[in-house]
Amino acid sequence: MKLDKQSGTVINLEEAVSYTHSFQEQQPEATKSFYVGAEKIQGILQQEGCMGIRMYNGNVADANNEIKANLVLVGVNEEGEDMTDG
Repeated sequence: MKLDKQSGTVINLEEAVSYTHSFQEQQPEATKSFYVGAEKIQGILQQEGCMGIRMYNGNVADANNEIKANLVLVGVNEEGEDMTDG
């Protein structure tokens, strides 16, 4: 797959609602969403050579041994490699 600054697909509101409702119905206990502030996203994108952002699912146990879901965002360079120095 070719990666560039135009990669990805824009979906309409109807598709977005369908995707999110389907996920929530199939996995009612799963985390529904994540929030990332614009400055954090801009900081990733402003890395020299960054073409976009890759998002990894992640989780970790908290002090009470409860699993907390999260996303890990990382810049991606023009070779499609994660930018792990930023």
